[in-house]
Amino acid sequence: QLLSELSLVTPAQAESLQAQGFGDEFVAYLSGTETPIYIPNGKAPTLRAEQYQDVVSTLNQLAEQTPDAEAVACDGLSYTFKELYEKSSQLAHYLREQGVVAEQRVGVALERSRDLPVAFLAILKAGAVYVPMDLSYPEQRLAYMIKDSHMQHILVSDNRIAGLAGEAKLHCLPEITLNDSWQMETVYPAQGAYVIYTSGSTGNPKGVLVSRGSIGMHCRSIGRRYGLSASDRELIFMSFCFDGAHERWLSAVTHGGTVVIRPEKQWDLQETYENMHAQRVSVVVFPPVFLRELAAYVEQIGNPPPVRVYCFGGDAMPQASFELAQRVLKPAFFINGYGPTETVVTPLTWKALPGSSFDSVYAPIGEVLGQRQAWILDDQLNLVLPGMIGELYMAEEVGLARGYLNRPDLTAERFVADPFKADGSRLYRTGDLVRWNADNQMEYLGRTDHQVKIRGFRIELGEIESLLRKSAGVNEAVVIADDTPSGKRLVGYVSGHNEDLLDVVSLKATLAQQLPDYMVPSVLMALPVLPTNSNGKIDRKALPTAQLESEKAYVAPEGELETLLADIWREVLGVEQVGRFDNFFALGGDS
Repeated sequence: QLLSELSLVTPAQAESLQAQGFGDEFVAYLSGTETPIYIPNGKAPTLRAEQYQDVVSTLNQLAEQTPDAEAVACDGLSYTFKELYEKSSQLAHYLREQGVVAEQRVGVALERSRDLPVAFLAILKAGAVYVPMDLSYPEQRLAYMIKDSHMQHILVSDNRIAGLAGEAKLHCLPEITLNDSWQMETVYPAQGAYVIYTSGSTGNPKGVLVSRGSIGMHCRSIGRRYGLSASDRELIFMSFCFDGAHERWLSAVTHGGTVVIRPEKQWDLQETYENMHAQRVSVVVFPPVFLRELAAYVEQIGNPPPVRVYCFGGDAMPQASFELAQRVLKPAFFINGYGPTETVVTPLTWKALPGSSFDSVYAPIGEVLGQRQAWILDDQLNLVLPGMIGELYMAEEVGLARGYLNRPDLTAERFVADPFKADGSRLYRTGDLVRWNADNQMEYLGRTDHQVKIRGFRIELGEIESLLRKSAGVNEAVVIADDTPSGKRLVGYVSGHNEDLLDVVSLKATLAQQLPDYMVPSVLMALPVLPTNSNGKIDRKALPTAQLESEKAYVAPEGELETLLADIWREVLGVEQVGRFDNFFALGGDS
């Protein structure tokens, strides 16, 4: 027998791992010479390829099996699975009558309500691709999304974006008469499901197109990892312009559970807590910052919500915050979900059972989920040894987005040829630095694009942030490379627990004992809290501009030579004054 044919696990071990959501087995079948069709469980297909069962087919079955069960709830109103099926099928018929065709992008600019899932499903049933639009976004961004995705139809709650729509036709959902039902008979896994716009380095967001087969595979794997069932009630707290929202609502309803959508009005901490109790929420996703605030609130008043699973992700989870949440909220387990939109939401997850801990700054990002592979490679695309740092690349077509809308150049740059295969398969370059730890869990260490050169030395900003977060009293920390007339300088921002202002002089002194001088930030700014964006991530663009000031008491230069040098330093470094005891490098100088 060939060595390559030997299995590394027993059949019983393989069954146990698959039950936990590890390593779904898929076999690719070709429909003529078209795109591969992925069949779950590796079994030969008994249906035609076009009858592939995706999330829509699963929901159709649930409408027959549990018609009266609650599927969607929002602000006191709800739909059963039967109502969700009927209304989405009727709206799909309307869209087809209006000229919507397969693969066409259709905007969804609705207020948060029970009708949002109806709109998303109707567009899928029409064979088209939905594009979520958050009405709180700036008009310029919404207008760009409409133009870039070539929208010809947009579902709206009112006419507030009429001036942005251009040639796209607006369909006001409350005014549409729904009668006949329609659903696309032929569905292929490679067909698009949705487009999510993420931030782009050019200043314009980029549209990521995810296929129906990919999100279908992902939701099945999520269901196993979370142990989702018909008894679950999941709160959708985040914006629907965030891909995590579509993982969550689709996974919940395709496993027979209920999706509870936060209404358009933002909830404060108390309202969130009260609604989690009132709606009997069992699964919820929060940004790490909000999860810490909720845990602190519950610690004060007691009576934690009846949540079975808390998921967090999108930003660093400090150890102290995780320990507080674990001690106070007491769920069955936590999950840290990791992944760029291009890799279909969260291709890696860390499942933290009671008593779990970690000694790194970031919570582990865990293990690969579903039909995917993860490679840690160096800059020459060579595998690195376990424990070594490299860039994370994700593999397997069913676990990758189709690419960027209208950006073949960027698609080719980020989705590269798989060097381990000769069949045209792709890898996605995440740009994230990771490593496998001693427990076979993957650790996130920072971004490759957060590497900078200071005084000729290559620096990973995450290393400095890591040490700052480990310092006494520090809750959050961010380090950026700021451009000055004399070159780049490091600027650090820190916040304390309970919005305490930290002693930055002592923090710098602590860093100076652990790092070479070129890695110690020229400026440390203490803030009550670090600014965050709508997804709860630290917003680096909103950080205040730092001003260089000497930490030594100002002593004027003496003599002609000192005065001349001080004037040169002041002009070159762009500072207001230079004293005779000031340090050139501490003021942002670069040799």
